[in-house]
Amino acid sequence: MSSAVELGQFIKITCQHCRVTHRYDPGDLIEILGDVPFLNIQENFHCSKFGKRD
Repeated sequence: MSSAVELGQFIKITCQHCRVTHRYDPGDLIEILGDVPFLNIQENFHCSKFGKRD
């Protein structure tokens, strides 16, 4: 995710069930999760409405 910080990008995560979308600053996620590949962060998030990790 450090490359997303360098490029000024944001991380967008959408629940596949209710379609709620949240956008995160990758610098903030690095502080919480470490500098992990973007595709590996899904397991750290779940829908507040459904509780699913899709």
